[in-house]
Amino acid sequence: MIPNTIDYLRRNAIALTALGCSLLALAGGTYAAVSLPAGSVGTRQLRNGSVTPSKLDRRLLGGSIRAWANVNTSYQLIGGSPGARVINHPPQNGGVLIGWGRRFPRGCGIAATPGLAPAPARPSLIADLDAFGRVTVDNEAGGAPYGGFTVAVIC
Repeated sequence: MIPNTIDYLRRNAIALTALGCSLLALAGGTYAAVSLPAGSVGTRQLRNGSVTPSKLDRRLLGGSIRAWANVNTSYQLIGGSPGARVINHPPQNGGVLIGWGRRFPRGCGIAATPGLAPAPARPSLIADLDAFGRVTVDNEAGGAPYGGFTVAVIC
C-alpha cells in the first residue's frame, strides 16, 4: 500500500503542487473578500506615481503618455511633465518649440489640442516631433484666440 501511494505521489507531483497552490490562492482571495469592507480599496488608495507605464502590459495598450505640456495664450508653460519648457519665446518661424531635455523612442506620436475654443470651432493643430525630443506646434492654430494648447508625446 505505501509503495503504491509513493509511486502515485511521484507521478503526479506537479499536479498536486498546482492543486495546493490553487487552493492557497483561493483561500487568500476569500479572506480578502470577507475581511475588507466594501469599497475600501479604490483609486484613493493608489499613491501618486505608483502605476507607471513599465507596470502596464504594452501589448494591451495603444500607447502611454511619456511627456506633456500645457501652454497658455502668452506661450508660457503653465503645466507639464518634468523637464518641460518652451524653448523659443516669443514664437519664431510660425511655431512654438517645446522640449523636455530628452529624446523619445522611434514610433512615438504627438497629440496637440487647442485650449478654450468651442468644440465645433476647434481647429486641428499642426505639430511635429523632431529627432531631439522637441515638439513644434503651429502658433497660429494654438494662439490667443484659442486659449493656448496642450501637447502630449505618446509612445
